[in-house]
Amino acid sequence: MTNMTPNHPVTQQVTLNSRRNTADIVTNVASITAIELKTDFISVTQAVNLDTMESDIAGFALGTVVTKTADYTATSDDDIIMVDTGAGAVVITLPAPVSGKHYTIKVIEASATTTVGTLTTQLIDGAATVVLSTLYDWIHVVSDGVNWFIISSQVGV
Repeated sequence: MTNMTPNHPVTQQVTLNSRRNTADIVTNVASITAIELKTDFISVTQAVNLDTMESDIAGFALGTVVTKTADYTATSDDDIIMVDTGAGAVVITLPAPVSGKHYTIKVIEASATTTVGTLTTQLIDGAATVVLSTLYDWIHVVSDGVNWFIISSQVGV
């Protein structure tokens, strides 16, 4: 049995649906003091005071979010690309594939189409491009170092 004194918090890690998603629960003798949730894109630490039933978010990180209204080539610093097509069609170009790199591209204004493509001969789920044409369409892609793969999406709903 683990010694759980206030000066020695114990972290319990729970694996969720993915090997990269975890939830850490830090506890002491009296109560749960914090819950930390981590995924590939988000990290939230929730401090909890069970005596008063109050909580405060102690930390939150989401990755880099950019909004684009014209053609754009994603950079390695980008994570989420919001696309506003109010001024016309937009082409989002994914950079050279780097194994494990993720991007989410989401349409936030759909007056015209958003086309997601690649720099050269890389493919996205076997296709040269993906077209997003409906408000709030989105794709989440990851690279294997050679091509891009759609991990999750909402297109045409």
